[in-house]
Amino acid sequence: GSHEYMTISDSSGDLDFQIGDTMSVAFWVKTNNGGWGGKGIVTTRSYSNPQPGWAIEGRSLGDCTEFVWDSGDDRVTWQALEAVDDQTWHHVVWTWDGTQPNESDMGTSGSLCCYVDGVLVVPFLREEVGDDVGVIDYATADPRLFARDDTGYGIKGSLDDVRIYGVVLSAVEAAAIYNDGDGQFGTAGVGTEAATGGITQYDELLGWWKMEEGTGDVVADASGNGLEGTRVNADWYDGTPSS
Repeated sequence: GSHEYMTISDSSGDLDFQIGDTMSVAFWVKTNNGGWGGKGIVTTRSYSNPQPGWAIEGRSLGDCTEFVWDSGDDRVTWQALEAVDDQTWHHVVWTWDGTQPNESDMGTSGSLCCYVDGVLVVPFLREEVGDDVGVIDYATADPRLFARDDTGYGIKGSLDDVRIYGVVLSAVEAAAIYNDGDGQFGTAGVGTEAATGGITQYDELLGWWKMEEGTGDVVADASGNGLEGTRVNADWYDGTPSS
């Protein structure tokens, strides 16, 4: 069928992270059978060489997610070995403190952490190509959800409540988003109103796509930063993800 994905309008490059920038990416995902390995979930990378950018992608071996940092010449890939490709909803959060990832401090307050359904999964180095990744020369293509370019190479399934932050979320904050999503604990929903000063750091959101429209091709950015999404061929999902 048609390739299904969403582009994000980011003409100012707010999502073009470099070494030294802090970030967190959170989302709900539910996969269908097949089409997982190497496919984009939340990504600025293309599938065409060279592939500069950062990405959270699927990994067939382990049915899990991985974080890719690619300058075009050099690349490093970190994997969080917790299965999420099982046709049920899972909540995933990746956080990064801007330093070159090092295996000695994975899963601590150091460089890179992953949380699946509110629980820390310590990443490990899966692949390293070249030297330490330096400055990324970002392509002109907009960031995408569920695909690395318009030729496809995207996840088959459903995606909801995607958030990109400019700070490192703590373990407590990652669990809070998983447990509810509106800054309060307990229901494993996607959230509605931004609770001022809430535990999930709404003031540090760079982009937040709730995907509650249900019709049309425009996906609003609830962060207030104007990073509007455009749906391409994808169907709307009717319902609320939960654990």
